[in-house]
Amino acid sequence: MVPVEEKLLPFLEENRDKYEFVFIPGSPEDLKYIDYFRVKIGLELNVFQPDAENFIGGYLKIIASCDYLIASRYHFILLGRILNVPTSAISYSEKTDRLTVFQQSP
Repeated sequence: MVPVEEKLLPFLEENRDKYEFVFIPGSPEDLKYIDYFRVKIGLELNVFQPDAENFIGGYLKIIASCDYLIASRYHFILLGRILNVPTSAISYSEKTDRLTVFQQSP
């Protein structure tokens, strides 16, 4: 699991000019994290919004294009691993914890 305050925020801040970070929300409530990152470290994130006609394909394409995926949603963690994208999890529930047994670290 990636501790948000201890590891994720410093990683984002240190690498903001090195990588392109794209926020992939799993639900509308996830959008609150955009403000969190903006307030904490002044990071403006691009937000992925899938095309309604190719909803699933859009998610597959954006996740497959990642060099590294940091995810909190169970299905995004699972897709990252299925697509062989190095993936770290921000855990929010027991089901997510189960996927972190095979945790990869940044």
